Parts: sequence; C-alpha cells; structure tokens
Amino acid sequence: MRLISYGRFRHLFMLRSLLFFTAILRHAEVNVEHLP
Repeated sequence: MRLISYGRFRHLFMLRSLLFFTAILRHAEVNVEHLP
C-alpha cells in the first residue's frame, strides 16, 4: 500500500512540475513577444 501511495504521489508531483514548467515557458514566450 505504501508503494502505491508513493507511485501516486510521484505521478502527481511530475504532473504538477510539468504544468509549472509549461506555464513558465508560456510566460517567457509572451515576454519575448512583447519585446520591441
């Protein structure tokens, strides 16, 4: 049971980090577009 909870936690962490990474990339892309 501990192994299953660990796998689920790791999956959630990876998903959250991926979303955070994509959000940062999108923010950086918008900043680059706004540059003269």
